Amino acid sequence: MRFWYGTVAAASALLASCDSSAPERVAIVAHYVPACAPSLDSAPSQLELIALGDFERSNDSVSIVPSNASLRDLALPRDTRAVELSTLGDRGYWGTGALDTHNQIPVLLWPREQPCELAQLTAPGANSEWLFGASSDSAQLFCLAAQPEAVGSASAGVSIDLGTAQVSELSPGQGLGSPRRFASASALGARIVVAGGIEPESNRHRSDAEIFDPVQHGFQSERLNLAVPRARHAALGLPSGATLLIGGESEDGDALASVELISPDAGRTARALLLLGTPRIQPSALLLGDGRILVGAGYAWAASARDPRAARQPIASVEFLSSDLTDRSSTPIRLEPAALDRAFVELAAGSVLAVGGCDPLGRESECLPCGNGPGCLSRDVWWIDPQSTLHVLEPLPVELVAAEPKLVAAAEGSPWLLANGRLARFDPWQARFVAVADVLFNPLTAQRPEPLALGPGLFVWLQQNADSIDLRGLHSSQRTRLTQDVAPLLLGSGRGIVPHRPPTGAAADGEVILRYGVASGLELSGSTAVASIADTDYASFTLDLILAGGPAPLLRLAGASGAAGESVSFGGLECAWPDFSAPEAAGPARLRVQREADAVWLLLATPAGTPTEALAAPCRRALPERVRIELLGTPLGTTRLTRIEIRRSIEP
Repeated sequence: MRFWYGTVAAASALLASCDSSAPERVAIVAHYVPACAPSLDSAPSQLELIALGDFERSNDSVSIVPSNASLRDLALPRDTRAVELSTLGDRGYWGTGALDTHNQIPVLLWPREQPCELAQLTAPGANSEWLFGASSDSAQLFCLAAQPEAVGSASAGVSIDLGTAQVSELSPGQGLGSPRRFASASALGARIVVAGGIEPESNRHRSDAEIFDPVQHGFQSERLNLAVPRARHAALGLPSGATLLIGGESEDGDALASVELISPDAGRTARALLLLGTPRIQPSALLLGDGRILVGAGYAWAASARDPRAARQPIASVEFLSSDLTDRSSTPIRLEPAALDRAFVELAAGSVLAVGGCDPLGRESECLPCGNGPGCLSRDVWWIDPQSTLHVLEPLPVELVAAEPKLVAAAEGSPWLLANGRLARFDPWQARFVAVADVLFNPLTAQRPEPLALGPGLFVWLQQNADSIDLRGLHSSQRTRLTQDVAPLLLGSGRGIVPHRPPTGAAADGEVILRYGVASGLELSGSTAVASIADTDYASFTLDLILAGGPAPLLRLAGASGAAGESVSFGGLECAWPDFSAPEAAGPARLRVQREADAVWLLLATPAGTPTEALAAPCRRALPERVRIELLGTPLGTTRLTRIEIRRSIEP
């Protein structure tokens, strides 16, 4: 592959080249986010470029590039599929980019861990609502007005190129054909479907959907018919390309128990399935990494003598649907007391965090009033593990309690919490939130949409200012699915490793032990003690584990898509580790796993990393092309790992 670099001063553009027998030219173009870009005389003079792909990091994959180079030739690995780019010097900017269909790798440079404005929106009305949507490759972000004006110069929304930060305003002719409040926006294959909602003038619930084409930057004239009218529902884009509408409010104002599958195939009719055990309006829904679908929270209207629809009654139950939508995958659980606007987010595959909200029946002596209605603010925090077991965590600090908390997925199993204009980050190894100082937020709360995660390291939100609505973003990490953890994991911190259930205490000595300590390393005991390498997936790899005590762990390779049935375990009776002396007596043991296609080898290695014997016949299992790596405890004792090294290659 041939890479070549050049620079355009205003955009800080870079192009790259690499010689090969049949060179393929790829352009790597970098831009600062304009609102946060440094001035020309203060811009960092050098940038570090790291090539990413299914290969091990080497001198060939890392380059230092002058930011003012006119043209620059560099040799990068032939299989480069993405890059990390970071400025060197006092002021920090960073970004990541992936190879697109045009043989380009666009990179947008953000200020490190600081909010930055992407665009200002023109509100089409005083009570405007907005809908977020992203292209299937997350290269473009769309902010669509839910109630565009039929005439006039009001914007129907904006599109933002997330590789260049170029903002394009959508004309009224490119916007929604029909205004609709409380509609949903979700992925429908490579397109975005805006479904249901309420007609503002007639207050009628809509039974149709409009499709936005990201390529044409506009809505298609042909509409889809829904099986039933619905509004205030949840929507999820599925790996199949279909979208799933969940629950919501019927035309009569009743809570819906149905889910509705919309296919990207225009010839298929939408189908409604009565799968929810509890009908619910405005539910939260998550497509989990293990293939299940979580449906929680929401409300139903509670009748009263004064006004039969005056009060929202929160729903405490959390349900799980199977990936094929044939049934519920486990028994529902209850988060008591119930609260309105409770927030949910996934931590690791199948592991979920739930926080806060407003308990309208709360009457505690130390009640924190909801502010937007009767009742008390909830400080409750729960961790739901992949077995659907509920774990109660430390309550939220008072300064992080809000009637409508917002949770946003982030890298390393550490989601963000937006509450009361404050920002906090969840630490999975401490199982609590830690406030981020000196970062203040004023996100829209009464209006949609929710903040949107565009990858492990980036999320965007709408922020209300005195005279404008701003679209802002925060880039907090460069981790992607192709990240290469060069430094060994577990040395000095648990970062890069995510527990799938709350860590047990230092003194815990039961059937399940899952904890990390700087001195002791990662400790696992019991089959539900699971930790995974965060955010990444792998094709071929070599995994080295330093076992300082106890039995060798089990290894689980799970499909990166999260599809059911794509999880295979190794290290048990059918595919066992080689015999070795107990590390307590003989010193730490180096265990090695190598994977290539459907072949997996479990080996012992010397302290220097050389296998102790020639490769034996591998264990062969049908595996997905790309897998996540998970480590599990056993019932035979407490496994203690002090070092994990992962490389994207097979070592001899």
